[in-house]
Amino acid sequence: MNAFVILLRLIHIVLGVLWVGGAAMLTWFILPTVGISGPGGSQFMQVLIGRTKLLRYMPSLGGLTVLAGFALFWRDMSVSGESFAQSRAGMAFSIGGLAALIGLIVGGIMMARPAKALGAIGAAVAQSGGSPSPDQAQRIAALQARMKTGSIVTVTLLLIATVAMAVARYL
Repeated sequence: MNAFVILLRLIHIVLGVLWVGGAAMLTWFILPTVGISGPGGSQFMQVLIGRTKLLRYMPSLGGLTVLAGFALFWRDMSVSGESFAQSRAGMAFSIGGLAALIGLIVGGIMMARPAKALGAIGAAVAQSGGSPSPDQAQRIAALQARMKTGSIVTVTLLLIATVAMAVARYL
């Protein structure tokens, strides 16, 4: 195995662990806690979204993980004369790669966009110095519901990808 393949595997595995772990932490702990914390939870999310690099961090981890995975798959295809895709391992890696790619897209659409919108609403509410208007409260609830659904779908897809990647070489 050459140094480039080792580097790709390290990028793929380490960043993938951070991506899946971060998505699971958000889905199973942070978002539910924010939901039951009332105004304090909304303030926390505003700080998390507005003052940290979370909205750059998660998509970057996902994108680099997927790119490294595709590069590794392409290498296996070129080394095998393209028969790798028809092997059980190749099919498992394909399923895992597709699940991760869809998870990346769903995460961007159903998590990142609503998070940005929530940040903007939170900033407007903070600037007004009061509590959200009924329209803002309704919009906040809809965005939070979308994020909850998106996070569940994303984590499910990432877990499918993780399982496929973990067992593929042994099939």
